[in-house]
Amino acid sequence: RFRLTRRDLGFGMANAAADGGANLQKPALRVLYLMALAQGVLYFYGMTFITTGRKMERKVADKYNLNYGAKSPVREYAVETMAGCMKDPSFVRGRNMVTHAIGLIESSSIDTDNFINGVRIIDSLVQSQLQGHHALMRQLLTGSASSSHILVKLLEAATRCSPTQNNITKSAARIVEYFAVDIHLKKLPGGIECISDMLELSTTGPQLEQFKDTLKLDQCMEMLHWGLKILRILAAHSDNCRVICDTEGLLSRIMAPMSSDLLHRIDHEVWHSVVEESMQLVALLVVAPGVTGVRLRREISGNKEAVTTMDSIPKCSKCKPLLQIMAIKILSQLAFDKSLSMSTSVASREELAKYMLCIFTDDNKDMSVRKSAAQALAMLCVESQSIAVVILQADGNVVGVLKDMLLHSKENESRINAAEILAHLYNHYTYDDEYLGELNKVIKDVMPKVINPCIK
Repeated sequence: RFRLTRRDLGFGMANAAADGGANLQKPALRVLYLMALAQGVLYFYGMTFITTGRKMERKVADKYNLNYGAKSPVREYAVETMAGCMKDPSFVRGRNMVTHAIGLIESSSIDTDNFINGVRIIDSLVQSQLQGHHALMRQLLTGSASSSHILVKLLEAATRCSPTQNNITKSAARIVEYFAVDIHLKKLPGGIECISDMLELSTTGPQLEQFKDTLKLDQCMEMLHWGLKILRILAAHSDNCRVICDTEGLLSRIMAPMSSDLLHRIDHEVWHSVVEESMQLVALLVVAPGVTGVRLRREISGNKEAVTTMDSIPKCSKCKPLLQIMAIKILSQLAFDKSLSMSTSVASREELAKYMLCIFTDDNKDMSVRKSAAQALAMLCVESQSIAVVILQADGNVVGVLKDMLLHSKENESRINAAEILAHLYNHYTYDDEYLGELNKVIKDVMPKVINPCIK
């Protein structure tokens, strides 16, 4: 630049006069200096571009919690995009991190770095709050022609119980779980088999005791947890419930944490989350409608070990209230289906009614558990005279408890349950004895005190 600004381009005026050939060298030097200047400018912009690009890569990696470096997913995306643009400027059209990651998952084997990078990118985007990305991912993963192929590959990756790929296993499972609400198992060949494999955990015999504290068992427990969680979301669709019902051995695997009694036989703290997921899924399946629901309830009630475990959970002081509530709901639904015969631990609806009554009248029980027991009692005594007899004769104080709840409870739901039970008992109890007299007195004296303020 300095030379270009000088008129003689570096030749002295004296030299220029003495040597006429200097005039011929000036154009050549001007071109040379211009080329050097252009090269310097291009080099400067190139370095600036590289530096800016590295900063952008780091910002993107930090924003989506991705690792940064020579082989990071963001660097690979940037390098591939630049290489494509050098060959064809239109390469970048319609291309972004989502399409790049989905392409890697679709075209790569699950053991390759490309597949792993694709899973990492999608998992990080799933955990972000950018709805535009989520909408595009949902379209590509559940609404495209290749979506079933991609989802099955993700499920296959999620079934790998390997110490070296534990993070990718978790990421793949999290992706499937997030989009499970839009998945139809009938359109996913091999999908239910992969999910069933996620639930394959030996919960009996010495193997469980031997590996109770090992890393491998922790990873398999996590895979079991994800499998149950994915199935629970899928089961919200009746068609998926039908596929679950038709898959041989799947329901047994779903109920294995209960039928093996992992809470009481091994450890409450270790197995609580897995048993909770298992019970939440069973609680959803047990209320399935139609023929599928009947088949599911029949198979659930036929698993005597699982029913026995559910029967013991509300009696256990170490079991958390949520597990107790779910056990009560499942047992009540099984009892309400008159086409089923309950297992020997709760052999009849009358026995279950006694059981619910004990929970309901136990002041030491958690209030939410007592409310669930009250709801179960209200459901059980809807159309049964024998249940009314059992409830009244099993505990002579039950009418007083219901009366007190009706008058003094601060929760409307509890008062409604108490009123329902009293109404059902009054309608179905026909023996002319002291229980009927107490019922009549409550209906005549207490009900107006509750109803009249509501009318006014």
